[in-house]
Amino acid sequence: KRLGLKWDANAGLPGQRHPLVFLMEAADDIAYCLSDIEDALEKRIVSEEAFKKALDRTTRRKHWKKLDSKKRHCKYAEFVVFRTNLTRHLVNRAAEIFCEQHDAILDGELQHPLLDLDKESSAALDGLKQFARKNIFVSAEAVGVELSGFQIVTGLLDALSPLLSLASMDFRALLERKRSGKKPSEFALESRLVELLSRKHALAFLDCVDAEPDLEPIFRLQLLLDYVSGMTDSHAVKTYHVVRGFPSVR
Repeated sequence: KRLGLKWDANAGLPGQRHPLVFLMEAADDIAYCLSDIEDALEKRIVSEEAFKKALDRTTRRKHWKKLDSKKRHCKYAEFVVFRTNLTRHLVNRAAEIFCEQHDAILDGELQHPLLDLDKESSAALDGLKQFARKNIFVSAEAVGVELSGFQIVTGLLDALSPLLSLASMDFRALLERKRSGKKPSEFALESRLVELLSRKHALAFLDCVDAEPDLEPIFRLQLLLDYVSGMTDSHAVKTYHVVRGFPSVR
C-alpha cells in the first residue's frame, strides 16, 4: 500500500507487480543465462564450439563474431565477445520495451516479462536456457552442487525455525537487544540465533512491523528468508557449519 500498488482486498496482497520487478526479472534472465554457460565453459563441462552450434541462426549471425588467432586474447574470446554483444542488445531491448509499456506497467496491466514481448530476444534467451538445461544442469558437477546447496539452505532454515515460534513481543525484544523480563536461559538458543541476523534486515523488519503490526508473522518469515537468500555461497557454508556444530572451515 505504501508503494502505491493496487491492492487485492480479498487476498490481502498487492494486486500488481512493482514496476522495477520487470527490470530486475530481465536483468536476472540476461545475467544468469550467460554466466551459467560461461562457468560451464571454464570448467570444461561444454565446449565453445558445441555452444556455438546450438545457437539459433539469428542469434549466431547477429551476435557471434569470428576472431582470428591474433585477436583471441583469452581461451574463450569468441564467447566473451558474443556475451558482450548479446548482453548489450538484450539490455537495450528491455529498456526500450519498458518505456513502450510504461503506462501498462504502472496500471498493473502487463502480465508478461519484458523480453517475452520481443520475438528475437525471447528466442535468444530460450535458446540459452534450453542449452543449459540439456548440457549443464544435468552434469555430475552441477547436480552435486545443487544437492549440497539444498542441504545447506534447508539446514539453515531449520536452524532458524525456533525464531518463528516466539511471541511477537519476545522476538522484537531479542531483535532490539532489549530485556524482555524473561530469564536469560529461557531464550538461550533464540537469543543466539538472533545474533546471526544482519542489522539491515532487522531494521527493514522493524520498519515494516511499525507500519503494519498485524502482518508481523509474515514480515518475520520474510526477514529469515531474506537473510538466507542474501548470503553468498561461502557465507552460507560457514553459517551452516556454525549452526550444525561442525568445526569451522577456513
